[in-house]
Amino acid sequence: MILASSIILTALSLLFPLLLSAKGLNLNEIQVIGSHNSYKSAMAPEILEYLSGINPGSSKSLEYAHISLEAQLDMGLRNLELDVFHDPLGGNYANPRGLEIIKSNVGSLPGFDSEKPLYKPRLKLLHVQDLDFNPITCYLRMHCGR
Repeated sequence: MILASSIILTALSLLFPLLLSAKGLNLNEIQVIGSHNSYKSAMAPEILEYLSGINPGSSKSLEYAHISLEAQLDMGLRNLELDVFHDPLGGNYANPRGLEIIKSNVGSLPGFDSEKPLYKPRLKLLHVQDLDFNPITCYLRMHCGR
């Protein structure tokens, strides 16, 4: 399934310039409305508080969240930016440093990785792997936007 998705995305990316040239357009003559870090959910407040003690500017810049991918598409956005991480064996991102920060402040993060998607071999969508790591947001295997 992942291989088929990769092939389709590659084919579309190769065909896009051909479609533009067929319409007499250059890439710098089009505009597409989209979002950056399109899948991002809110970070745990404990991590934001920890970061604000180290670097308040960085903490503030990470204090945002987007609506679901499906809702963004329904609104007409057609440019979604996704940070995809390859994890063919699973578990590479299962123990983020942010969990230690949360455990030292409040003890646990209820519901974190309850279905264990970070231990499963697949592509993962993550923002800042060790700090903004909510796997409930989106992990690739056709579960994005749910």
